[in-house]
Amino acid sequence: MRWHEMPYDDPDVVALMSLMSVEMNLLYGRPAEEAPPGAPVGPGEMALTLLGDREGAPVATASLRRVGEDLELKRMYVAADARGEGMGASLLERTETEARRRGVRRLVLHTGEQQTAAVALYRSRGYQPIGSLPGYEDVPGSLFLARSLI
Repeated sequence: MRWHEMPYDDPDVVALMSLMSVEMNLLYGRPAEEAPPGAPVGPGEMALTLLGDREGAPVATASLRRVGEDLELKRMYVAADARGEGMGASLLERTETEARRRGVRRLVLHTGEQQTAAVALYRSRGYQPIGSLPGYEDVPGSLFLARSLI
């Protein structure tokens, strides 16, 4: 697995985020073409976007967005055909490392109750429940987690 810093609106990143949106909409019973819930996010808000490739094919992405003194993990996704190979854990570790390099003390995130594999990964890395994040207060089934990076 190779990791690359990319613009948030890079076509490969956008393609993976589109796959994620369709998958999440199906999981949560929303129309496949519906926009993700919560506040919309633009490319200028991102502190970092990572793209992971396997043999040149893009298979994973995640972004970090500044939220006050924290960074928020956004749109972390591993393509279905690349799961079970430890890429999610590797991607999460890489984003945590990048957050530390930026002097951030805490990484926060929004996920959902039905994303059991993601929740298990976050919990295994020491993420704990926190209060809601701005823009997601009314999203049903939300979980908000954070991990101290110091």
